Amino acid sequence: MMPEPAVTLTDRVSDWVGIITRKFAIELAELKRLWPHQRSFPIDTDLLVRSGALGLTLLRELEETPDRSIGYIRDALVQKCQYEVSTGRIDPSLIEIRPANHHYVTPIRKLRSGHANTLVSLDGIVRRATQPAAHMTKAVYRCRSCGGFTDPIPQSRRQAEEPDICPRCERKARMDLVRERSTFIDYQRLQLAENPEGAATQPQAVDVDVAGDIVGTAQPGDRVRLTGILRTQQQMIAGVKSPDFKYYLECLSIQMEETSFAEVRIDEEDERRIRELAAQPNVCDAVGRSISPSVYGHARVKQAIALQLFGGVRKTMADGTPRRGDVHVLLVGDPGIAKSVMLRYAVKVAPRGIYTSGQGTTKAGLTAAAVKDDFSDGRWMLEAGALVLADTGMAAVDELDKMSDTDRSGL
Repeated sequence: MMPEPAVTLTDRVSDWVGIITRKFAIELAELKRLWPHQRSFPIDTDLLVRSGALGLTLLRELEETPDRSIGYIRDALVQKCQYEVSTGRIDPSLIEIRPANHHYVTPIRKLRSGHANTLVSLDGIVRRATQPAAHMTKAVYRCRSCGGFTDPIPQSRRQAEEPDICPRCERKARMDLVRERSTFIDYQRLQLAENPEGAATQPQAVDVDVAGDIVGTAQPGDRVRLTGILRTQQQMIAGVKSPDFKYYLECLSIQMEETSFAEVRIDEEDERRIRELAAQPNVCDAVGRSISPSVYGHARVKQAIALQLFGGVRKTMADGTPRRGDVHVLLVGDPGIAKSVMLRYAVKVAPRGIYTSGQGTTKAGLTAAAVKDDFSDGRWMLEAGALVLADTGMAAVDELDKMSDTDRSGL
């Protein structure tokens, strides 16, 4: 007689209560203190990894079945916030669970059907962003026949759900939306594209849904790491449902991959080494030689690129007129002397850089273009070009001589 397989019964809600108590006490206190201005509860995956075997198991379940795990986390938070929930100060349905520091990154071009409904992290650059809008999460309708109100009806991210029959009088009547009793959250759509330097061919992109208090965090041109649940949406061809489904990311957290110069923090050791380097009489030569060291010679050219990377000082004259400190560099030379190599290296070193070729580049592609497509729900929106994406950074335009006069004037 075969022995019965051992069955392990687990209470994941209690497991998450213990993890939150031991590892996320500060985040829990912040949620209680800042509600409703902050509705996010961050889950640092590094803390889960350091929590032992149980933390690794919970992290694996969060990656494989994020919807179920997020439900467990929300139930655990209800237990930890019993007083606030019972008094109506905190609405559990509005708590946003946001996994952060998820280091396993999936390239956008390698997203497959096996990633659907799992937790993924994507690196890329924000290409487009719509204006923030109010998204309805729960809708209350009033029947025109009997005047009764429906219970709050949960709404999906992509389509409004409206009842066909009134639940009160059980008639098929017109229903009016009652905005005062419905629930809304902030909503925004992004388009995340592969980083230009990491894409071998045309960079691929994926649409992103952002909701809650992280709306407006990322702007076009920002390099970010987005963590969320990969969803699928059925396509329509000539009004007929297609068997093909399109991927989009339901974003849970946004992590900026680069910081501005004002946000850079250096310690005492960094400051000491910087001052030692600055005290050297040949500091300009040393910095210039560090630019594209694989290219032999071109010392003056490399020094010019280094000066462009450092930039100048923005000055304000006595009459209040500002004078910019940005430096422009024009490289002129014969073919095959590594001009493009040095340009690509400079873009890689710059905190925020875009490389583009003048051959085939249009004025709209360099600056901005007004587009109207399905991404913006048929509304006009601005799509950022190369110069906009490289704002406060470096824009390297190769083969400038192959551009038309009209496109070159856009610079």
